[in-house]
Amino acid sequence: MWVARCICKSLGFKALATTSSGFAWSQGRADGGVARDIALAHFANLVSATDVPVNADFENGFAKDAAGVADNVTLAVRTGVAGLSIEDSTGDVANPLFDRSTAIDRIRAAREAIDRSGAEVLLIGRAECFLSRSA
Repeated sequence: MWVARCICKSLGFKALATTSSGFAWSQGRADGGVARDIALAHFANLVSATDVPVNADFENGFAKDAAGVADNVTLAVRTGVAGLSIEDSTGDVANPLFDRSTAIDRIRAAREAIDRSGAEVLLIGRAECFLSRSA
């Protein structure tokens, strides 16, 4: 971990960000093929390996409903990340995006979970419509 701290500082990094696809591929999995707990362990490892803030690509929050997203965001915040993103993608090829109301509810639940934690974590709501023909 000391090496990562020194390298990041010496290169002038102000922050780091994860990539769900890059991490999945490094594990021999397809994008979207990493389980929540493996992603959380990845975040915790990165946070412990550096002194700069880490932004986590948290895919679609690893849940379909707002309550599940809130529970999972609570776990992600506990890893020590400084920020995290939640996508509006469903993972279902036939219906690739959550409807607008559900997407809003999911982001709202994520923000409320962060606020309840007391941590200062930036939330990024990602719109994946550019990846979908149905948008």
